[in-house]
Amino acid sequence: AASEDDGVGLNRVDRHRVSAPPSSMPPLALLLMSAAKPEVTLYTHGLCPYAQRVALALQAKAVPHERVEIDLSDKPPWYAATAGTTLVPAVKWADGRTQAESLDICRALDEEFPREPWLVPRGREREAAALVARCADVERAGWAALGGSWSFPRTGKVKPGQAQRLREALRPLAASCEQSGGPFLLGESLSLADCALAPFVVRFALVLRALRGWDPLAEDPALERWLAALRASPAWRATFPSEGPFLEAVGRYGSLDYFDYRTASLARPLPRE
Repeated sequence: AASEDDGVGLNRVDRHRVSAPPSSMPPLALLLMSAAKPEVTLYTHGLCPYAQRVALALQAKAVPHERVEIDLSDKPPWYAATAGTTLVPAVKWADGRTQAESLDICRALDEEFPREPWLVPRGREREAAALVARCADVERAGWAALGGSWSFPRTGKVKPGQAQRLREALRPLAASCEQSGGPFLLGESLSLADCALAPFVVRFALVLRALRGWDPLAEDPALERWLAALRASPAWRATFPSEGPFLEAVGRYGSLDYFDYRTASLARPLPRE
């Protein structure tokens, strides 16, 4: 997979300055953000769910940043020396330090930029940590439902036991949405928990619906509202590909990491044949 799990190649580089904050910010903050210099550099691939965690967190945190989009299908020698890793995502902080591992980077953002909006709402640290700790269970259950890690059969049905396992993995997320008042996991705004979990949960749900005829989020109203809120969020729309071309590519290749081997991007998720 094109992620921090295994280290894949990077070659073509697209650079973008990202300064557009969430639309809910007050006018003065919008004005300051539009003129702000990047405070961090993100090395990423726009289709990688691990990388989306960080891209989404930067958007939700309203941190001006430079996004260096890398082609994961071909690896240049400069990346390891520049980013301090062969993996994506990675960031270079303003003081020159580099950091990898998506969850570690997301956790660091409130410390690196101690200002509102907070990714971890004040007083909700334990709740946020408990939700983030669910990531591994959700990922294992999602892959099992699809029938393979990253690559999977393009046809077939979800086995009842696998469907139930995913339902159980998602239940604490639905409960958190309900207890917090939603629509997001910890309340009205995107949080560290949403950034950690949504990139995988949404991919699993979309692909299961498209290839298996089953949508695990449609079974729970709280999760349906969560998905709707994500889709309506400027931060999500800026970091998730157009669903139609993305699902066409996933269906064509039977893989969620097809972009490891073919040139594709956030702006163009469907590779050219």
